[in-house]
Amino acid sequence: MRARLTTPIVIGLTAATSIAVALAARASDETRAPRQSASIEQTSIASASIASTSSASEPVDGRSDRSIPPAQSPSFAPCPASLPDGMACIPGGSFTRGANDDEASARPAESITISTFLLDTREVTNAQWSECVRARECRRLVPFRGYGAPEQPAVGMRWDEAAAFCARRGARLPTEAEWERAASGPEDTRYPWGNDTPSEPCARAVVRIHGGGEARGRGCGTGTTLPVASRPAGAWGLYDMSGNVWEWTQDVYTECYRGCARECGDLCAGTDPRGPCGGAAECPGSRGLRVVRGGSWWHHIDRAEVHDRRGVPAANPNPHRFGFRCARDVPR
Repeated sequence: MRARLTTPIVIGLTAATSIAVALAARASDETRAPRQSASIEQTSIASASIASTSSASEPVDGRSDRSIPPAQSPSFAPCPASLPDGMACIPGGSFTRGANDDEASARPAESITISTFLLDTREVTNAQWSECVRARECRRLVPFRGYGAPEQPAVGMRWDEAAAFCARRGARLPTEAEWERAASGPEDTRYPWGNDTPSEPCARAVVRIHGGGEARGRGCGTGTTLPVASRPAGAWGLYDMSGNVWEWTQDVYTECYRGCARECGDLCAGTDPRGPCGGAAECPGSRGLRVVRGGSWWHHIDRAEVHDRRGVPAANPNPHRFGFRCARDVPR
């Protein structure tokens, strides 16, 4: 109604008075306009907040979503511009760890988050272990016949020896979750190369093949391991994440992630999980078992799936021919 006062018809007022009243009315309208705009903006923000909260609580791919909501997602360190020789950078992010259609030890599938880290592209070799022996920092391993070539993976060490080797390099063993993140790649695949089981497994991994007798079928028919990186690299340029040798990880072994008598539970969930006791060398109730990953020359391709896990004595008393690779943190 006040806008009508701007009409140049004046009754009982001078022209100057009319103009003054009109200007006052206009100022009054303009003063109220931002308040209305602010009210609309606040309503819009509230609606967006509600929509965001709703989206964060909805299940993903039919699974209960335990992932961090977008508003709380951690920031990850970028991959370094220059990497140490022989290491690849695994960018931080969330991925689906485990599988509901695998063995009970790998269940259930669950979204977890891993910070950026570095990982050796190859398994530690006999040549590298021999250098450590010459420096009198490592013991000489059992000389298994057919396993001692310089570029074959070093095998037969205890878990603590593998951890100490990495520590001398300013590194560490990868956690079980880091290992699976690296092996499954950015697409969370069943193998480092994708989801399909190859019709010719030995074209992709050093594993046991059918035929040729019990022993001759192992190691793609060689009966032993092969030199590291003898098969094509998988995700992030990593070799032998499936096959060749089982690899030590930092974690204490539990029988499953959730849903069994000796489950890992929340210790294997969330961001950068490290399992019971945080993977410490001493862990009461652990029964002395550590996790090895990746399958090997001894087993068929199904044991080389990235979800497959195995609990073995950290002391490796027999010893079994387990190997390893090292990891490093990337500071934020």
